[in-house]
Amino acid sequence: MSQVNQLLQDLSKHSDAVKKCTRPLIHLGIMCFYYVHIKNNGDYVLLTDCPHIDEYYFDEKLYIKDPYIRHPSNYQPGFFLFEQNQKEEFNQSLLYLVNNFQMAPLIGYCEESKNAVEFYGFWGRSDQKKSFMQVYLNYSSLLKAFTGYFKKQCRNILQSDTVPYLSLGDLIGNDFIISAIHKSKNDFDAICKYLREIGLGDEIKKVELLSPRERECVKLLLKGKSAKESGRILDLSFRTIEHYIDNVKIKFNCQYKNEIFSAAERLNELGLL
Repeated sequence: MSQVNQLLQDLSKHSDAVKKCTRPLIHLGIMCFYYVHIKNNGDYVLLTDCPHIDEYYFDEKLYIKDPYIRHPSNYQPGFFLFEQNQKEEFNQSLLYLVNNFQMAPLIGYCEESKNAVEFYGFWGRSDQKKSFMQVYLNYSSLLKAFTGYFKKQCRNILQSDTVPYLSLGDLIGNDFIISAIHKSKNDFDAICKYLREIGLGDEIKKVELLSPRERECVKLLLKGKSAKESGRILDLSFRTIEHYIDNVKIKFNCQYKNEIFSAAERLNELGLL
């Protein structure tokens, strides 16, 4: 049996228990819930109360276009809106879900650990996005509280031999480590216009000096990754990573790595990385 077929079988096996756990979410207008755990090595665990959606998802190979099954280094902790992070081609694929299931992904919540990321997806009726946004804006603490409740209630499933699992490295290959969650060009352009108008154009110039690979190295540095760890994530030697960091030192006019960190932290706070 293939990894995907085994995953779908195990999802179906545990769906009743997951549905029982997620029943309280109905009161907040949430019709579908996803829990995803991704390790740095590509181990992927999934639980959901809507396994019928995943049958379509895997049959149509939407995972190839999905920006949410990537290496943990691509994620930022906290809440986010799905609409802000979707790649255009993946968004087009989701139209099927909207049209046939009348549901759409709305809110995501992410928690980071040393070697993994846990991701919670809250879906609602596609025709009630505005009302659900009010729930998010006013009661996001309730959604966060649910994540702890969910892990406690489903602990036995998550620790069992039949937890729905597959390897993202086997499923999507090198795409697993490629950054896929990013700001749209329109969002980035708007940020740049704003920063220029308030006198922070020099910060934009710093980012524009960086190559795509140098930017990836800087983002991993911000996450506390060593050259060896960054090399494993990007499939490069640690000496190549050090070479990119040395380039950044020159471009940022820095002498030490901690100076790069401070400069990068500033750029990240401004939404430029």
